[in-house]
Amino acid sequence: MKELHDRLKSLIQEHSGSISMAEIARKANIDRSTLYKILRGERKPTASQLSALLDVLNVSPEQYHSMLFLFDASHSSQSEKDCNSQIYSLLRSICMVQSSILAPYSTPPLFHDSEQIVPPFTIQGLTALKNWLRRILYRYATSNSALPLYLSPTTSKLVTDCLVEVFSLPEATNHTVKQLCLFAKNTNAELDFMQNLRTLSNSVPFLFLEKMQYQARLCNSSTSIPTPGILMPIYLLFPAAALFIDISEQKAIYIQDSNAVEFLRQQFSQQYLNTQKALFLDAQPCSCEQAMRQTNSLARTGGPACWLRYDPPLLRCIDSNLAMRLILPESISAQAGIQSLLDRLEDIINLAPSCYFSEDGLLDFVSHGKLGDVPDDLYHPLSPSIRRLLLERLKELCITSPTPVRLVDSKLLPLAPNVIIDVYESTGIQMFQKLVHKNESSFRSCHIHEDSITSALINYLVHFETNGFVRSKQYTVDFIDYCIRKLV
Repeated sequence: MKELHDRLKSLIQEHSGSISMAEIARKANIDRSTLYKILRGERKPTASQLSALLDVLNVSPEQYHSMLFLFDASHSSQSEKDCNSQIYSLLRSICMVQSSILAPYSTPPLFHDSEQIVPPFTIQGLTALKNWLRRILYRYATSNSALPLYLSPTTSKLVTDCLVEVFSLPEATNHTVKQLCLFAKNTNAELDFMQNLRTLSNSVPFLFLEKMQYQARLCNSSTSIPTPGILMPIYLLFPAAALFIDISEQKAIYIQDSNAVEFLRQQFSQQYLNTQKALFLDAQPCSCEQAMRQTNSLARTGGPACWLRYDPPLLRCIDSNLAMRLILPESISAQAGIQSLLDRLEDIINLAPSCYFSEDGLLDFVSHGKLGDVPDDLYHPLSPSIRRLLLERLKELCITSPTPVRLVDSKLLPLAPNVIIDVYESTGIQMFQKLVHKNESSFRSCHIHEDSITSALINYLVHFETNGFVRSKQYTVDFIDYCIRKLV
């Protein structure tokens, strides 16, 4: 606690020439005597008080995150800090994966017709292994094979990167990839629980690949890490070949014996069908109206819920009367979409989810008047007067809502415009990826249902004061005020 006190005192002293203690206390909504006690080390600041002080002092994102980390360190055990750090990594990997899979990739070298492979074939060295893996993945991804690729519970960054690279190429065709994710039964053990989180983090990139239909099931185990003694725990089972890789990624064996490959695939399929389904990515995109129906179904289960999205949660500010005013007359015939929207508005009122959104999304709404959660064909972009009305309601919601409605620091958690994350305590984590093709929008959905992961994520988001990336209530209100003034 002493380090936190010393750092806070130093930050305030740095700003003493530009702002008085009385002004700091007023802007942070802290009693002046309480602030002096905090600076003398006689009282510990609460999470909300610390967050408000850091906002007033306008510290850098790095300082902000560092101070909240120190606060967290003084209030929790090391294991809790490690778990929170891994949950943050999971969220960040979801938010940032789209930018990584859009990176330009080069086509890997093909097999020459004259190249002869004598199975079993041994590959030595990381560079040789990477080149070989890219080539056999490319041959599979561009083939017409209808059989799935099977992926081992243990993977590596090399395997993940090569899969993302090859399936991002324009010449890749649609293929199914199935994986057995190794999950520990004892999620009360912090080490196993954090490894379970890493398993999900490693799976995230596959969920956003349009050419890959990724499905995963949980393979319960006494431990969440590879069993000691397994020489080559990483494997890929292709329709007519198998590749086994050691954990150090320095050696691999490539097998093409048809009987051996068929036996391995049968064993994998049998175990896969006998395990719990954890992840499922829809094979076909769904419409916005279908996505709303899915979300409505999850929302009606009740319990705490959290939303993370690029766009502001303006559906919490729209009642049915305003919704009917905004809907285009020519869309009245689209009764299914309208009814799904009205049902969604009713469910949101009853659910009152915690909402976290981005500054860029709010500014985009100010500029373009588009509602991210409503099908584009149901309404015209909103007029400036309607935008102001919704922002006034959003500001009031931020002040009065019993559940948090907050901006996030985009440097620490860069919410992507085409990714929606909903977390429901009773039904799990639902992710939607928005796809735009020839000016028409559709969605792909992924559902993660694992009780310990869902509960930890809900708890982490609800206790937002200590997670570092959520802005304070005052900061959020002031930024909404700034957006309202831009529309005057």
